[in-house]
Amino acid sequence: MAGVSRERPYHDKFIELGFFYVTDRGVQKPQCVICYEVLSNESMKHNKLQRHLSSKHSAYKDRDRSFFDRKLTALRNTRLDKQGKCQQINENALEASYRVSLRIAKAKSPHTIGVELIMPCAKEMVSLMIGEDMVSKLGIIPLSNNTVHRRICDMSEDTTAQNIAAIKESLWHAMQLDESTDIASCAQLIVWVRFIKDGDFVDEPLLCKSLETKTKGEDIFTKIDAFYNKEGLDFNKLIGSTTDGAPPMLGKHSGFKAKLQQVAPHTFMIHCMIHREALAARTMPESLMNVFSQVIKIVNHIKLSALNTRLFKLFCDEMDADHMSLLFYTQVRWLSRGNVILRVYELRQELKEFLRTQMKNEWVAMLESSNWLAKLCYLSDIFERINVLNRTLQGKDTNLMLFHDKIKGFLATLGLLKDKVSRSRFVLFPRLSVHMEESENIEIEPLSYEITEHIQSLISQFENYFPKLDVQSFTVARDPFSAPLDAITDDDITEEELVRLKQDSGAKALFQSASLHSFWCKMLQSYPRLSEKVMWLLMPYPSTYLCEQSFSTMVVMKTKHRNRLEIEKDMIVALSSTKPRIGKLVAEKQAQPSH
Repeated sequence: MAGVSRERPYHDKFIELGFFYVTDRGVQKPQCVICYEVLSNESMKHNKLQRHLSSKHSAYKDRDRSFFDRKLTALRNTRLDKQGKCQQINENALEASYRVSLRIAKAKSPHTIGVELIMPCAKEMVSLMIGEDMVSKLGIIPLSNNTVHRRICDMSEDTTAQNIAAIKESLWHAMQLDESTDIASCAQLIVWVRFIKDGDFVDEPLLCKSLETKTKGEDIFTKIDAFYNKEGLDFNKLIGSTTDGAPPMLGKHSGFKAKLQQVAPHTFMIHCMIHREALAARTMPESLMNVFSQVIKIVNHIKLSALNTRLFKLFCDEMDADHMSLLFYTQVRWLSRGNVILRVYELRQELKEFLRTQMKNEWVAMLESSNWLAKLCYLSDIFERINVLNRTLQGKDTNLMLFHDKIKGFLATLGLLKDKVSRSRFVLFPRLSVHMEESENIEIEPLSYEITEHIQSLISQFENYFPKLDVQSFTVARDPFSAPLDAITDDDITEEELVRLKQDSGAKALFQSASLHSFWCKMLQSYPRLSEKVMWLLMPYPSTYLCEQSFSTMVVMKTKHRNRLEIEKDMIVALSSTKPRIGKLVAEKQAQPSH
């Protein structure tokens, strides 16, 4: 029919003109075996192909067929896509593979999600929004399970290499470490490190290793010592090491602390202050402990039975309660005790009626007793204060000075509470105060004695777990411009630097705008002795919070469905704030398309 174009086929003799063909959506198109240029199907004519050879490759126009056959072989050995485009597209696909793998690691997702979810979704979106013709370009991005694993390993090694280089450049560094058991009963050691980079403190995961056999302090130190030796790190620059209070960590003879101090005797060893706070808050008088024990028994009676759990949920729904369930008590969780008591207090009316239907008369009598409820109210009030303290101790960018201030403030509050209770004044305990206004026959004197005894035991425990620190040094670190000169008495050079710093208007302006960490990092060059003294207060970790947070990541990452996963590399990429140098990794690899 007139006006309809005819598709031109490829002829074998065209190779003598330096052309082979590629198939693009079912249409053959001539491709030059010298420059790899792909022409339209309309150019599949002898005279047009001859013109291309003569105009662009005149030096080869008199070559025989064998020359062009060799060029064709080279063309076939070069990995091309269906449109004849080669290495640049594959490099883009390789970079895309790295970037998707990075997102998979950050999301703590299975490696198979690349081919099972991300690629199909991407193809559907491209097909709908751009067009079916572009979907085929996504197919060359390698996202298989093994490929994603290799990409994550590459990025983990690159991230660690960057951090190690920065640690070596830093004048000092501090670490926190802890170990925990994953779902496959493998002991995992996590080490975080704080160092100076670009004029501020940086926190990065340094090491994530499994402990193959025992988890003694000697085994932990062996892992860290081997890593330090392998990477060329210097224990002499380690000014602080923070661990929990377990015997493998703090043992005097074979614990990690003892082993570390053999190679780094100057290192400041710190027992995690959040763990210490949790230990100090455990103590309770016998009468209050009995109340707490009964609370746990009531909770377990309901929570350990699937039927009771469902019935209680329906019961709470019918009574329009604020909550539909109770909370299990877990001793190792810092906030668990306070949360469990508070939930029982908030559902006390619903619990009383529900237990009445189950003929649990002893528990019903307790929930009707004004004196028993008064003790429950007090426990919910005091443990709410303890939980608030615990939450303020959690988080990043903390230091010993901040923790000292918060603990000192809490001790002062306890002293005030004790004084008020000794005079039978309970207004600072909001739930107890309301209960006493609404109830009668409460034995005030015995209750005041028990509360006073508990508060005094808390004060004693906190003072025992938190001995006094060098408050004078805190004064200089917190505000050197208002600190008295006698705050430093043991070093004339440091005192002289403090005098000069007080007169430095530029430093004073920086102090008002920068964070405390950043300010002292920037003072290192001008006031080295004074800044070093402050660094020993600011740089060491006051807690192992980052390690505990890392174990939460481990729980999400290593599940019963992924219990054979070796999580070391994934953890580093997921937790690190250092960006992997993907461009460098791509340049070092030979781009290979997906098959």
